[in-house]
Formats: sequence, C-alpha cells, structure tokens
Amino acid sequence: MAKLVIETSQSGGRHVVYRCQDPVSGNLKLSQRRHEGGIVTLIETRGDGGLFLCSPSTGYELVQGELTALPVLTAEERELLLLAAWELNEYWSTTPPSAPCGDLLQNPDNTRPGDDFNTRGDVAALLEQHGWHPCGVRGDGNQHWTRPGKSSGTSATLKDRTFYVFSSNAHPFEPNAAYSPFAVFTLLEYGGDYEVAARALRTQGFGGEAATSSDVDLSGLIGSSATPGSEDWLSDGITYLGPEPDASSARACDRDRWRLIRRRFPGAKGASTWVRRSSIMCGPT
Repeated sequence: MAKLVIETSQSGGRHVVYRCQDPVSGNLKLSQRRHEGGIVTLIETRGDGGLFLCSPSTGYELVQGELTALPVLTAEERELLLLAAWELNEYWSTTPPSAPCGDLLQNPDNTRPGDDFNTRGDVAALLEQHGWHPCGVRGDGNQHWTRPGKSSGTSATLKDRTFYVFSSNAHPFEPNAAYSPFAVFTLLEYGGDYEVAARALRTQGFGGEAATSSDVDLSGLIGSSATPGSEDWLSDGITYLGPEPDASSARACDRDRWRLIRRRFPGAKGASTWVRRSSIMCGPT
C-alpha cells in the first residue's frame, strides 16, 4: 500500500490509484452488502473505459503520492488487491445476471445434452480437472473456488449449480459473470464451441431422445392463410421453411435459423411448414 497513490473523495471514501503492466478488465464490483432493503457497493474498480473524479476537483484531496507519478503494479500485485477486497464482500448474489447456455430455473428441456448436463453434470469435478480447487463453503451454501495458479483466495463461487466468477485472471471466464454447468463444460473442454460440446455430451449419455413423430402439433405456429410474399406473411412475422439454404449463397444467420427450426420441430415437413420467427428465438434478419 505504501507505493500506491491515495486520495479522499467527497463522500469520505478513498481512491487508490495505480497502473498495471498487463491489460485489465472493465469496472468490477468487488465488495457489497445488504443495507435498508437494498444492495450497496463498498469497493469497486474503475477499469478499462472507466472514469472517476480526482484531485484537484472540489472535495478530492491527495493524501499519498502524486497522480502524475502513478506506480505500475504487476498482474500478481493487482490480483492481491482485488482478492483483499473480495474477502470483505458480504453479499453473494443468488440470482446472477446471466447464466449462458441453459436456463437453470425454468423448464429445462432434458432431451438436449446441455440442459441435461445443467441438471445432473458434475461441474465441481470438471473444475478440479482443470486446476480449480475449492477453498471453503460459506453458511449460505456458497462454495468458494480458487483459480488455477493461485494457492488461496476466492476467485469464484458455486451455488445452486451456477458458477459465478469474480477474478479478472480466470481465462476463459469473464469477471463478474455467471455460467451454467454446460457453459463451464463448453469453455473448459471445447473452447466455447457449444455445438461440438453438445455432441460430446450426447456420447457421454446426456440428453434424451427428441421427438421424431411426423404428427408434431404446430397448430399455434402454422400460417393457415398467408402465402410467401403476401402482406399477411410479412406483417405476421411468419418464416417459410423450405429446403436448407445453400451454404455458398445464404447468410449464416439464415442457415442457423433453418437448422434451429429443424432441431426444435423435427416433424416439420419442409415446404409445408411455416414457423413464426418469435418462436425460434433468433435475432433480426
């Protein structure tokens, strides 16, 4: 701490200012607590792209060092500062902002390998295989984990099958982000290729048999009167499912949309089926 630049803020807090040899992430909330029905942030960073007020602005006063001569920390020194702040955290989110690749809470489709792995895959064993190690369990059930290359300190937590990463040096994970077991598996085992990861899980016994009946009920999705090219077809957002788009001429998003419809409605009969865009969760065309 002796070599860091420190200033007081208008609210009576402290700014600790430094540079780092290695690139840093964006802003991070490191320490929070519950207060009067809400969540207050006690310690946070201003990282790449972040801004803050400083001396000589009104209400800010340097108490150590000079802003014109910032110390340069190593990645290890910066990590120590972040871990010290994380140890002061009193709030552990039970509803993380995102859980990529699999909704853990609402109606998982366990015929899909990823959803099945979310339900019963051993994510703790997977983490340990890749160098992560547990470092204790809090009273609220949060399992604390230390990233590879570190011997102690909390880099992430695991609770209710959601892996929440704090560390900015935990590649391939991003800091302040939540991951489902399937996302953890895909990032660690297959470099983020979810399609390949799903196929691999299928060979390991995850995922049930998808429906293959030609009598799939599409009554809520089929356009009964509109025809391709008509105003009704355009305004109602109906997508005509014909043969698979040619890879040499069609856009990737169109090919992906066609394949997604086929996977979701395996009984669809090609040129006889129209499906609403909203039903397949695709981006805009």
